[in-house]
Amino acid sequence: IMVTAVLALIVGAIFFDAKNDQNGIQNRVGALFFITTNQCFSSVSAIELFIVEKKIFIHEYISGYYRLSAYFFSKLMADLIPMRTLPSIIFTCVIYFMIGFKRTAECFFIMMFTLMMISYTATSMALAIAAGQDVVAVANLLMTISFVFMINDWQ
Repeated sequence: IMVTAVLALIVGAIFFDAKNDQNGIQNRVGALFFITTNQCFSSVSAIELFIVEKKIFIHEYISGYYRLSAYFFSKLMADLIPMRTLPSIIFTCVIYFMIGFKRTAECFFIMMFTLMMISYTATSMALAIAAGQDVVAVANLLMTISFVFMINDWQ
């Protein structure tokens, strides 16, 4: 959470108080691009833990300790809320007003919701890739390559 807050302060300082002219619009677009990219690449951390847990889960599932749904919901509660939702909320609270986006509650919450959904989607993609891999390095490489292709499509 501290890393997220410090990074948000740095991004907010770089794009601080963007004006309502052509340069300000370009600065906001650059900020949105960086924020989106940051949310995507921060979800790569889900890969390692999932690959490490996979062997233990398969053993425990086959032994009948718990069902797949119990693992899935516990994974959601343990990963999405503390590792994806809270950093997105903190990041939005810090940068939104520093950069000078539209100062309405509706727009603020739309941006917060959008950043959370980007984080959730990227994490879901990371978990899907990790589910098919046994080596963390290969999963990280596949995840990074897919994000790079998505970045090129965005531009």
